[in-house]
Amino acid sequence: MKIYHAQVNHLENPMGFRMERTVFSWKVKDAEGKKQSYARIRVASDAAMEHLLFDSGEDDKASSLFYPVKLDLEPRTRYYWNVEAGSDAGETAVSEVQFFETGKRNEAWTGKWISCDSKENRHPYFEKEIVPAKEVAKARLYVCGLGLYEVYVDERNTAQEEDVTDAEYLEILKSSGAEHLVQPKTASESAIAAFSTQYQYNKDYFVGDYVTMEQKRFGLIQPRIQLIGMVESFDQNGRSLTPTFKEME
Repeated sequence: MKIYHAQVNHLENPMGFRMERTVFSWKVKDAEGKKQSYARIRVASDAAMEHLLFDSGEDDKASSLFYPVKLDLEPRTRYYWNVEAGSDAGETAVSEVQFFETGKRNEAWTGKWISCDSKENRHPYFEKEIVPAKEVAKARLYVCGLGLYEVYVDERNTAQEEDVTDAEYLEILKSSGAEHLVQPKTASESAIAAFSTQYQYNKDYFVGDYVTMEQKRFGLIQPRIQLIGMVESFDQNGRSLTPTFKEME
């Protein structure tokens, strides 16, 4: 018997959410029993699960699909949890320790909005150098923005999974397409970027144009690659562009 797919609010190890409620769920496999006989949820402030903040005890009415727990959570805090479950065949299993981390919640933001003039027909790009006063063990960057935005730290997209190796990150880039595109080497080429600060789709470049594409981090450059499609989508966050390029022969 093994517990897997342990989630909080239907997410595995979520970070940066308001967590207005906490609902736990999990799945069981390789069990001889036919149904769950009980479950026990424990929440702690440490990964060793020594400083417990909540312990449900053995709850024979617990549902593995939806188990809400009322917690008094602090902002910007990581919590650890696990689940123990038993079956009607007398088996028991304990999940690996999971975590969830709150965002700022109702904590006030300090700072000022930054943007370009609303008449500017482009996406702004902001950069700030941070010099730590001492060695950093870990850090979190909290961003509040309107519309679509991406955050890079040392040219690395923070939206990627944690602990991704350079080789894995390179494969992600190959599968998801170019993210940084440079100016053309000849006047006949159009530079293109879905989030370009200089060029706009359907104004400065169009489907069918040949472009020069570069991924800055790894120095990958593909000159004269043809743009054969552009998916334009809209949601509550604004407009999003996804380019498609002709495969290299």
